[in-house]
Amino acid sequence: MKSPSRNFEVFSTQNESGQKWKSIICSIPEHLKDVYFLLEYAQVYEREFQEPAYLFTYGDNENLVLMVGVKRSINNLSFYSSTTVKSETLYYDLSTLYGYGGPLIIANCTSIKPDLFQEFRAHLNKYCLENNIVSEFLRLHPKIGNYELFIGDNGLVKKNHTIWIDLSKSESEILMSMRNDPRRSIKIAQENNVQIVKSDLSNSDIKEFHRLYTTTMKRLGALPMYFFTVDYFLDLIENLKNNVSIFFAKWDDKYISSYMYVHEGDFIDLYLGGSDPQYWNLKANPFCLYSAAIWAKSQDFSYYHMGGGHGAELDSLLHFKSQFSNNIAPFYMYRHIHNIPMYNELCDLKDSFNSQNSDTQEKASFTDAVLKDYFPEYRA
Repeated sequence: MKSPSRNFEVFSTQNESGQKWKSIICSIPEHLKDVYFLLEYAQVYEREFQEPAYLFTYGDNENLVLMVGVKRSINNLSFYSSTTVKSETLYYDLSTLYGYGGPLIIANCTSIKPDLFQEFRAHLNKYCLENNIVSEFLRLHPKIGNYELFIGDNGLVKKNHTIWIDLSKSESEILMSMRNDPRRSIKIAQENNVQIVKSDLSNSDIKEFHRLYTTTMKRLGALPMYFFTVDYFLDLIENLKNNVSIFFAKWDDKYISSYMYVHEGDFIDLYLGGSDPQYWNLKANPFCLYSAAIWAKSQDFSYYHMGGGHGAELDSLLHFKSQFSNNIAPFYMYRHIHNIPMYNELCDLKDSFNSQNSDTQEKASFTDAVLKDYFPEYRA
């Protein structure tokens, strides 16, 4: 039974609703905070992708469940907008923003959490059905460990794991915790006079980062969802300048590698990166990642979260990151269908569309890894 004093509320990013969102997030303990829950991050995401983000909450002044989600249009998808049997009803699905998320619980008693969470889920399901939200896809936060809230639910899926560095260790311990390859690479980069520069976040630096990142995504054959406009990065810096840091590896007056980080609370997250392959022999990437870790330690962050790979359990990016630390965190996704009949209809429409518009060109391995077992199926 719902407690009379607990309420389910939905906040948008705009006006007084957005200010309420901001005040709620400010009350989160430092060990649960991350940039992906911030109002400003949601606003930047909205402007880039033209999809509305919301903060869902359930509880009272002492016990609260909260979750950030973006409501994505289904009607705008090519397979649905082209069909002759489409409904005039607007349909959506719910997803985390780019990065990690899922629900957080702030409670004064551990024993209350299971019931509080189930009540939240019941209200969210009702909201989704009433607002034509067909399905829900969450990338759960590896270091917060909110996957534990879904234990026993068939919608919980372990994707792989992510890598993190314990910043409570000394600088020498952080270096010695790495495997031989990155330690050797750091030494080679230093011998080659590679310089690591922390960006002043000027427009010219942002454009240079965008060049390196976009070049890398093209080389990997990445999906469109992994390409960001330069305006997205400029907007991100403008609105979260205290939550974003960029490091460049510089050689012979050229930027040859770069990594962008987002940070809030105890967490600093490796967000995006890129490099020029013609300078890989200088080993700038490991040196840049290590230097950022040492800076993060000096700023009193607790966890340097490097993230995972492209999607496959043993892909090359995950293997590369795993050489920097033995600390791993499980990465889970949560999948839920709120409207089963409509979900099945959408999948059938997508299958029909694909059969009529088949592409015989082979997909890149990066694409295959990302689309494997994709959810929701009608977006694959």
